[in-house]
Amino acid sequence: MKNYIFIIGLFLIISCKSDDDISEPAIQTGPIAFTTISQEVLSGDEGVVQSNLVINNASDWIALMNQMDSQNIISRFTETNIDFNNYTVVAMFLDVRGNVWSITITDIMENQNDITVSSEEFGGYFLQESQGFHIVKIPKTTKPFVFL
Repeated sequence: MKNYIFIIGLFLIISCKSDDDISEPAIQTGPIAFTTISQEVLSGDEGVVQSNLVINNASDWIALMNQMDSQNIISRFTETNIDFNNYTVVAMFLDVRGNVWSITITDIMENQNDITVSSEEFGGYFLQESQGFHIVKIPKTTKPFVFL
């Protein structure tokens, strides 16, 4: 009888998982409001590679604008002078060779440990090479970004 109780107890101990083995989902603290600076389509010859960018300083921002300005797109930005003490810029650029030519940042969510950025891509037939992009600004953050 003692052997059966010992075996049952041992089985229960082995079958129980510790709390360390269970990964908890990220705790969401809420959506982050963002302001669109620009959402357009580049011709594809600007040399901007497919990327997700987080810009926290003026020199990186100016470098990006200079790279993009071969078509005078910067003149259509809602703003170019960003106060990087108070804002972070988030930019998403599509691959110029794909058949997806438009991107929209749909949601930016602050979690306990990071910021997640969700987007939607739209495609279809386009007569020339094109590269969609969406650039937004959000309140300043130092958390790492995850692009979904």
